[in-house]
Amino acid sequence: MENFKAYPLFNEVEDKELQARNRAIILANISEDHKTPEKKISVKGAALIMGYFQKIPQEDRKEIASLYSKEMTKRGFAIVQ
Repeated sequence: MENFKAYPLFNEVEDKELQARNRAIILANISEDHKTPEKKISVKGAALIMGYFQKIPQEDRKEIASLYSKEMTKRGFAIVQ
């Protein structure tokens, strides 16, 4: 199994839907692990999220980003522009 800084990438999971869900959950967990009291993501957290995302194949990123966004909303985070 390939990892990014100890975070699993789930490359061995054959079910693409499950694989995408798992990756989105990992990204949300990274976000929560590196949040400030104001529920903003720290610089270190942002770097980990970007690094993890770069390890995901290009063709899967749009779906993962959508699932990640939905999971973050469920966890009480807001996207600001």
